[in-house]
Amino acid sequence: MKTVQYGLFAAFILFLAACGGTGGDDRSELLGAGGGVAGGVPTSSCFDDCLAATGDVDGCTGACGGMVGAGGGINGTGGAVGTGGTGGGVIGAGGGMTGTGGGTFGPGGCGPVDTTSMCSQPPAPGSQAPPPLPPYSGGVCPPIVPWDDTRPFNNIAGGRRFIVVEPQNKCEGEVFPVAFMWHWISGEAEDFVGAGALQQVADDNRIVFVVPDAKGATVGLGINLDTQWPFDATQTEQRMQEEFRFFDDMLSCVGQQYNINVNCVGTVGISAGALFTSQLLQDRGHYLSAAVVLSGGVGGVVKPWKGSQHRMPGFVLWGGPADNFGGFFDFNVISADLSRNMAQSGHFVVECVHTCGHVPPLLEPLPDGTPGLQPLLSFFLEHPYWLPDGASPYIQGLPSTFPGFCGVGAGGGIPSAPHTCPGVSF
Repeated sequence: MKTVQYGLFAAFILFLAACGGTGGDDRSELLGAGGGVAGGVPTSSCFDDCLAATGDVDGCTGACGGMVGAGGGINGTGGAVGTGGTGGGVIGAGGGMTGTGGGTFGPGGCGPVDTTSMCSQPPAPGSQAPPPLPPYSGGVCPPIVPWDDTRPFNNIAGGRRFIVVEPQNKCEGEVFPVAFMWHWISGEAEDFVGAGALQQVADDNRIVFVVPDAKGATVGLGINLDTQWPFDATQTEQRMQEEFRFFDDMLSCVGQQYNINVNCVGTVGISAGALFTSQLLQDRGHYLSAAVVLSGGVGGVVKPWKGSQHRMPGFVLWGGPADNFGGFFDFNVISADLSRNMAQSGHFVVECVHTCGHVPPLLEPLPDGTPGLQPLLSFFLEHPYWLPDGASPYIQGLPSTFPGFCGVGAGGGIPSAPHTCPGVSF
């Protein structure tokens, strides 16, 4: 276990609960002007008075300009998201993501349920859709046990294991985005769960996290380095397909047990996990709605870019010229190669380049004192599969919550230092 030395990753994930904002977030074209997708958010006084008089949450929500009410959508006629909501919307001005500045609680207090991120909206008519979930290679999926104090792993075909972190207090019929989280070279799945505070993030943002545990992959260059995940140029096609099939099996079985949003299946990788994610987004891109790559990349001793069937948006971050691992992986080169190749292939790309090297850069704490880092899951939740290739609500600029070293497009990241550089590496 390496949870202590990687405790700073809590800062990396906890920021996710307060991403968004209205600056640069233009969703009116994507959702449609003059009404959006799901109606306005109820005003506080109307909703409170109605609820006190009737006790009918659904009725009051509709009567007060709620989720399905007529007149004014989530964006209205291009207005800011969630500005009339009780406590702010999911991406509302002054609000955070679901559970931090608003959100909608279901019957009996379950939830809160995400109702305003792009992932929570129905697909636009005639938009692209992901293929059916892959079949499970082991025949019948085993029951999935969610993570709790007993720290259970789930075993799957091929002797592989993974962790599932589900939101607590689920609502009946609630649909969940799914994010696959690939750990760093000296980490384990358990480290990502604990150091990333994934249970809290799952509860706040209504996401199912799937956290695979690595099998190991030795680089065949005579250097005796186990990179945990296969991604370097010496890995055989058989070994790569074994790992892709592991992803297929996890997605298949999670999709059978949970009511998942197939339009919002993302992948997040850190360091070695990001290098594998850089391969996964190409070979299994047809299942993925978004990819977040933190010190990953392609080229050099890593397998090169070959393209993806689906042009999902990519969030590519690295630590500038000093981002190097053991002299073998120059992330300043291979991350930039990934960003450039994705952009040239028609993917929307957000590029972030800090100057801390191969470490997770910390940013200013949130107003409530919670430490923060990149708005990674906000990026994920605002980019469902059904968006047209190359489209993004961030196309005209990033929300104000993004740090100054992030920008739109390959080359958009402006190398600069964050608030502070942590003293640990991946």
